[in-house]
Amino acid sequence: PAEGPISFAALLALGMRTPLPFIPSPLPPALAFVAAPLGLALQTGFFARDQRYFGWHALAIVVLTPFLLRFVLRDARRAARVLVLVVYPLALYCYANALSLNTAEGKPRVDFFEDGHALQPASEYLRGELPYRDTLPAHGLIEDGLFDTAAMKFGAVNLGTRGKARHVVGSLVIVALYAVGFAATGSAEAAFFGVLLALMTGTFRGSIRYLPALATLACIVAAVRRRRPSLFAWAGFGTVLCGLTSLDFAAYAFIVLVVAVLRAGDRRVAATRATIGMATAAVPLVLILGVLGIFDDFLRGTFVETLAAGSAYTLNFFTPPAAMANVKAFPDALAVLLDRDAFLYIFWCIAAVFVGVTITRRASRRLEPLVIVAVFVVATAISYAERHHLYFGMLAGVLVVAFILRLLRRRQTALAIVTILATVVMAAPTTHLGVIGWMRRGRGPMEQGITEITSIPRARGAYFSAPDAQAIASVEKYLALSLRPDETFFDFTNSGMLYFLFRRDCPIREYEVAF
Repeated sequence: PAEGPISFAALLALGMRTPLPFIPSPLPPALAFVAAPLGLALQTGFFARDQRYFGWHALAIVVLTPFLLRFVLRDARRAARVLVLVVYPLALYCYANALSLNTAEGKPRVDFFEDGHALQPASEYLRGELPYRDTLPAHGLIEDGLFDTAAMKFGAVNLGTRGKARHVVGSLVIVALYAVGFAATGSAEAAFFGVLLALMTGTFRGSIRYLPALATLACIVAAVRRRRPSLFAWAGFGTVLCGLTSLDFAAYAFIVLVVAVLRAGDRRVAATRATIGMATAAVPLVLILGVLGIFDDFLRGTFVETLAAGSAYTLNFFTPPAAMANVKAFPDALAVLLDRDAFLYIFWCIAAVFVGVTITRRASRRLEPLVIVAVFVVATAISYAERHHLYFGMLAGVLVVAFILRLLRRRQTALAIVTILATVVMAAPTTHLGVIGWMRRGRGPMEQGITEITSIPRARGAYFSAPDAQAIASVEKYLALSLRPDETFFDFTNSGMLYFLFRRDCPIREYEVAF
């Protein structure tokens, strides 16, 4: 279904590119297209479905701006700077937003279990209760409730408001990922392709938990590559912000920061700047928590109670993906290298070997940024060991493109071509285009068994799976028959969202039985 539009787009690009050189200008013809990617902004979820898929307004930007800018632009350096710092990240943000399921369906979906981790604390905050003392935000203060509370303070108190706010802010992860790629390779184009590879392979995750960690990683990598100790201060500040958002990502960021400081040319300066950055964020935090009277609760909840519950959530050591489990003979096992699920496990092993080899050598200005990114990848094994999370998946695309770029720069053309072909196969562009076409034709839920709940005010504006909706309806009936409005219940089913939906007080500080 996407063949027609793709063919038309290719012919349109060729038809526009051909006459542009005949228009007199001191700049290369390619720079005339600097504003064309911004047409993606009109296809995002900020517009209604009929508006974003109207097409002609986006097409007008693509067709008209190159000819207009061909006459107007005169400064190639400024145009390139705008392209790298504004157009590329904005286009990637718009593409990720336009490609998301939230945009296609028009409303966010709710994960009854996972979303309860944030909504139960948010429900307590909306009642005037305080974090750590009255409720325990185990993942992190911002992730578990604070962001949702702030979003609903500015809009309606329901799941639709909360889900859309998370989608808008969470999509900024792609900008942070682009910054990591740019800092690691020194090439905006390599960073751009690395991010696209993450999108096409399905490893991109637009969650606010990732945002501070990737932004901090970008600061660390840029400090290493550009030899700018001042960026270590921003990295230190970001590490504390990671802790407020998600404790596990704060651990990964701190590990990377320590490694980068120890391998810096001037360790004392780097350590001083990083410490100043952390103090700049930590001191106001301590003061605020002290004024609220919950600093001791913060320390106990974060470093004692949350860590103590870790063993209750630990899974088995390793569960191989289906591709690995089914193919055990050589050379058939080589085909597993291009399987999307299996590749991430193999990639992590390669990254671990790469870190092990390079970490003992003298830091190289060109290679060191890639070492730092690989350290972050290796550090995320902590999350896999506990909960089998592959948090590093997005960074795989960045490092793969960085490897290809390094091969091309070293004129190892044959190996670069093989790697490029393997990357294209793994990216599956035809499947990606097919999914885009499928999503653009959708109206409402894209599959069966997805429904809304309109009878509960706080559940409006979002989609639920049919079993979850039935369970919530059962609880609604039970509460109406059994409890008065000022009474509450104790949840033994890890369904913390129920307290938010029915505006009931959670009688304990934790949101799950395992605590």
